[in-house]
Amino acid sequence: MVFGLVAIFAPLLAPYGPTATVGSPLMKMGAHGHLLGTDSFGRDELSRVIYGARPLIATSLLAVVVAVVLGFAIGLVAGYFGRFVDTALMRAMDVILSFPLILLAIMIVAALGTGLLNLVVAIGVSQLPVCARLARALAARERPREYVLAARTSGFGVVRVLFREIAPNLLGPIVVQATAIVAVAAGYAAALSYLGLGIQPPTADWGYMVKEGQEFIFAAPRLALIPGILITLFVMACNFAGDDLRDLLVGDRGI
Repeated sequence: MVFGLVAIFAPLLAPYGPTATVGSPLMKMGAHGHLLGTDSFGRDELSRVIYGARPLIATSLLAVVVAVVLGFAIGLVAGYFGRFVDTALMRAMDVILSFPLILLAIMIVAALGTGLLNLVVAIGVSQLPVCARLARALAARERPREYVLAARTSGFGVVRVLFREIAPNLLGPIVVQATAIVAVAAGYAAALSYLGLGIQPPTADWGYMVKEGQEFIFAAPRLALIPGILITLFVMACNFAGDDLRDLLVGDRGI
């Protein structure tokens, strides 16, 4: 919640623009009113840290939307129809899983090019099998239930049975899984930006800020440590939120 509020209200919280040169390079913390000092280009580090939350959070959330929407639909269809439809769709997911997922994301970005949209697609596709397999297992569990049989015998179409009868009963575990994927997506987004395959400079981004700060790790370790710590805290916060949601929505029933 805190990270999201900081990202939303960044223009109000940041004392300067994220790309504005406002002082001498590598000014120390607190010098001339710069709470976290300045970076190697003389930009206010606090402003860049605040604005740096935006691309990481946006990439993570949008990637989860891609993974959950597509994966949920694929898994729902596979679990409901079974047989050759299930086999074909799940084997396609197995092909994706045959690659290390971070390597798959790197390959997709390398093929499509850098930028927010391509980063979202790369991370979303890499997490697609996770959602698809979960949705497939849940849909297969629900298929023989009485309410599904009643809907089918009442003459409801396949689309209505899938998305109006079965889908609402799967939302709890799917939401929990989506929260966990946000943490994974954030780690991937930061890693790809660190490698130069994500958000490009001069846009403030925590992953790329770690890479920039690495060059001054002895002269000004704060440039790498602060965004690195914030990435870690964001991932931990997403994991804790996922645990709380699991207890609230799933309880002892398991996923």
